[in-house]
Amino acid sequence: MARFLQFEMPIISESLQELLDDSFNRLTEKEKLILHHIVDRAEPVGLEQIISTSVKLSNHNFELSATELFKIIYSLRNRFWIEAIDQRTLTFSMTGSVIREYIKMVTR
Repeated sequence: MARFLQFEMPIISESLQELLDDSFNRLTEKEKLILHHIVDRAEPVGLEQIISTSVKLSNHNFELSATELFKIIYSLRNRFWIEAIDQRTLTFSMTGSVIREYIKMVTR
């Protein structure tokens, strides 16, 4: 048991998995791609970083206007997928380790 507890990977129960699946499935493709872009970073991501970077994931290549990106970030934040780390610099991160692991799991 002690060896099992050494792993720091969060465990996602079946009921939590269902709740996350339902919420994730309601996201747009662009919202999913932005989440994937944020989860790939070890450090919080600034809005300017996302704007200046052409997001290339799963063979999708798109650029977002600042207005469209702001709407996506606002939507993801309202749904608790991401959190604002610094309001002044508009820096965002994943809400927590469970969400981070879930996004990694469903976007593999």
